[in-house]
Amino acid sequence: MEETTLTASESTTTAIETDVTAKESAPTKKKRTTPAEQDQLMANDIAEAETFLGVIAADVELAALLAKRGITEEKRTVAAGLVQTAKDTYATRQSKLGAETSAFATVAAQESTVGTEFTDFRIFCRPRVKDTGVRQALGLNGRIPTDRQQRLTLIRTVYTEAQKPEHSALMTDLGYDEAELARLLGNL
Repeated sequence: MEETTLTASESTTTAIETDVTAKESAPTKKKRTTPAEQDQLMANDIAEAETFLGVIAADVELAALLAKRGITEEKRTVAAGLVQTAKDTYATRQSKLGAETSAFATVAAQESTVGTEFTDFRIFCRPRVKDTGVRQALGLNGRIPTDRQQRLTLIRTVYTEAQKPEHSALMTDLGYDEAELARLLGNL
């Protein structure tokens, strides 16, 4: 077995080269791409492919050179079909993203309405309901939770409780008859 000896300067150079190589090969963190950036990249790639195929179709000499390299008219037709599929898929994606955005806006508007109606219910009922047990059962005491799920659960529980026979007469007197409470519950 052969033994290798390094001088001090060779050892330092080797250590520096090793450090530089380690830094170069270390994985770098990529910046996360936003959905809008992804959409733009997809649109750019599709447009670029379509432009490339158009240039080839318009230039007979270029088409002949590519045919010599194995990129025949048949392969270009397949590529054009793939580009059309990509365009259709992209259009569908954009349409579904738009529908999703619209659905989220609708849900947000409904939740806002539900929250406003519940706040109105509490504001109207608090001064008119004196019995602490009933106030507790109807959620008139305390704060409304800021957590979405807890808030919706509270609202559902309160409206369901308000529909019970023991609260029916009181709720009707306050303008929250069975039909109104059913409507409020239906908005959830």
